[in-house]
Amino acid sequence: MADRWTIANRLKLQIQERLGQLARSQAPENDELQVYQLLEELDQQVEELGFQVLKEPLHMRGTTKTRVTQLGLDAKDLRKSLSTHVEKRKRKERQESERAELLTKSYSANSNDTALMIDASLDHHDRLSSSNRAMDDMLGTAHSVLENLRGQGSVLKRTQRRVLDIANTLGLSNTVMRFIEQRSSQDKFILWAGMVTTLGIMGLLYYYFVMGRA
Repeated sequence: MADRWTIANRLKLQIQERLGQLARSQAPENDELQVYQLLEELDQQVEELGFQVLKEPLHMRGTTKTRVTQLGLDAKDLRKSLSTHVEKRKRKERQESERAELLTKSYSANSNDTALMIDASLDHHDRLSSSNRAMDDMLGTAHSVLENLRGQGSVLKRTQRRVLDIANTLGLSNTVMRFIEQRSSQDKFILWAGMVTTLGIMGLLYYYFVMGRA
């Protein structure tokens, strides 16, 4: 078992050293493959050590199992480091390739690609302008409607107070007073219904002019 520990620790050190050299490698894919092979060997050693734990004396088995578990975790961390390096390298290569393609691609003044790009930009600008105008109109209309409703509410309140004052002055019956109060409640319901209807119309206009043309 001591020999396997020696082999496993040597593999671990080799992998750590190779990972540190990958960033400066001139042949990264080949070096990454070598690190991957070393990781496979380390995993085999960890597996064999796990079997050897069962052969250890009981008083040493717990300590040995802990060491094997830690070695397995170290191997997983090294494998994760390799995967991270490979992903970064591939992403960098892809970005460099896309950048080179953009630099080498030329556009003539009358090329189809340029015309399509310009037409798409103009169409997008026209839609945004139309949507902005529609929103401005909707906001202006909504503001006017709300101001009118607010004004009508104020008028109704003042009218109600005047009628109640007059009724008190003239000494009208309770039946007439209740009728006036019911009428006030109905007017208030009509006011709220008008406001809800107006908001619903505004929502429909927003959906038609903005969402429908997006």
